[in-house]
Amino acid sequence: MNDLILNADAIEGANQPLEADLPREFLDGVLRAPPPTEFHAAGAARLRGDATRLGRKVLVRAKFQVPLSGQCRRCLGPVQLGEPVELIRTYAPAGEVRAAAEHRADGSE
Repeated sequence: MNDLILNADAIEGANQPLEADLPREFLDGVLRAPPPTEFHAAGAARLRGDATRLGRKVLVRAKFQVPLSGQCRRCLGPVQLGEPVELIRTYAPAGEVRAAAEHRADGSE
């Protein structure tokens, strides 16, 4: 699954409005990631929230609704529903993320 990329240089302060489209392909990648679900994305989603710059990192708080499609376990008929999602995530520069991953991979804390 590919991650979302955020341009931290565009965030200048606190609680700046943030909107992004989450394509169906991206949502399907998330739904297939461990643990996979029986549903797939029935369309794209529109993320709305705010971003706050924290030094070189950015805190994102957002809400969106994922349109889902799947099969009912009881009647085996098609099911369509919208799943509300609340996202709270800290984004760090790619170089810092790679360095932290390499640090964990060599067993040092």
